[in-house]
Amino acid sequence: VGGTIASCLERLDSRARELQHGDFHPEQVVFHNGRVVLIDLDRCGAGHPALDHGSFLAHAVELDLAAVQRIAFLDEYAAATGAAVNPAELAVGYCFGLLRRCGRPFRDLAPDWPLRVRERIDRLEQAAEGLA
Repeated sequence: VGGTIASCLERLDSRARELQHGDFHPEQVVFHNGRVVLIDLDRCGAGHPALDHGSFLAHAVELDLAAVQRIAFLDEYAAATGAAVNPAELAVGYCFGLLRRCGRPFRDLAPDWPLRVRERIDRLEQAAEGLA
């Protein structure tokens, strides 16, 4: 997996860096006084927008958010920020989002963490196969 993902970095290097959340997912969005507000900006910085989009998708899949909701949210995010990504970039960002989440069951002290980490690695490997 590592070689496949590393070889995809060139796809993301071709674009100027933009402001990104850094850990973007559905639970980082709140509504206050009719406005959308992003919270938890400790990983905010410059990067390719596909990394935020991919992070969102990795979390949304894990939360079992419906596909239509995932697509609508990403479309609205792209429209609001001007940070649209193409499908190839999104696939790379999704793999990075999955990779970052692999160790979460261990960090959360889940009793079945080895199984849950393995499931996440399997999902990452499936997603990375499409990048080759």
